[in-house]
Amino acid sequence: MATFPFFLSIIVPIHNSADYLEQELHKIEENLTGLVSNYEIILIDNASTDGTIETLKTLTSKTGFPNLQVFALSYSVDPDLALCVGLENALGDYILTYKIGIDDPAMIPQILSASDSGTDIIYAHNTHPRKIPFFYNILSSGFQTIYRICGTRSIPKEISTFRLLSKAVVNYVLQHRNPSIAYRHLPKQAGFSTTCLSYNTAPRIAEEIYLTIAAERGIKLLTTTSKTPLRLTTLLCLGMALLNILYSLYVLLIALFKETVAEGWISLSLQSSSMFFFLSISLMVLSEYILQQLDVLKQGPEYHIAQEMTSDVRASHRKLNIEEKEKVSE
Repeated sequence: MATFPFFLSIIVPIHNSADYLEQELHKIEENLTGLVSNYEIILIDNASTDGTIETLKTLTSKTGFPNLQVFALSYSVDPDLALCVGLENALGDYILTYKIGIDDPAMIPQILSASDSGTDIIYAHNTHPRKIPFFYNILSSGFQTIYRICGTRSIPKEISTFRLLSKAVVNYVLQHRNPSIAYRHLPKQAGFSTTCLSYNTAPRIAEEIYLTIAAERGIKLLTTTSKTPLRLTTLLCLGMALLNILYSLYVLLIALFKETVAEGWISLSLQSSSMFFFLSISLMVLSEYILQQLDVLKQGPEYHIAQEMTSDVRASHRKLNIEEKEKVSE
């Protein structure tokens, strides 16, 4: 009898993982044996350029892994966005997000044990020292300061992506306008109960940190969760408009009280100040309009699935968390 009588979905984003993918899947499977009633492993291939696709075709064949679902993206996207593909297609009562080669599969039983308390989010944080570039730390600290000023709350510097999510959290993430941001930053601040587990295990592969991806995430988080940047633009435009009015008054005073003025200076100055005044007002109105539209903006999908594969062997056909209506005989 299974220790945890629920359906578990494990979401694993991968990229160029052909050399170690099968070995890592075996480790996950070993730590799941006998633990749950049913499970599925959802692999999201983030546009790999090595032989990962060929490996996935082998793994989903009749001689491959059971309960394996694969979604191959046609172009590379943010890793968190790739993970949201799995969230949209997961059928489990609980969803475990997992970085292959980085997270420790031996922690899976302990994470599942913590789910008995009814906690919505269970984080597994690896305390093993990470090699983080110096400039990454500086930029991260600077962004934290800016976000605290612009936002209504602060965010942790490091949030583990090795986590177990309840269905309520997944529904919250998927209903958000930007699911990847909601997944990474917001569930911890959305009123859900959380538990944090710690372990110390050296990653089996080196985790790459990209400053460009981190910067893109920061800009997206700041512009989608705070109106402060656009509000500052509005105030700046208003200030520029007022300064142009003051400058126009200054030019008129010069024209009235100064006898010697360069020919054409007064008309040229008034023309320039008027143009900048109307430009500032236009930008201010545009900024406010964008602020209002952000509340009603509906964005299209940010990814496209190029291929989809399913294991020929599945052990969960009759035990999914989907109820089938009985056919009524006429």
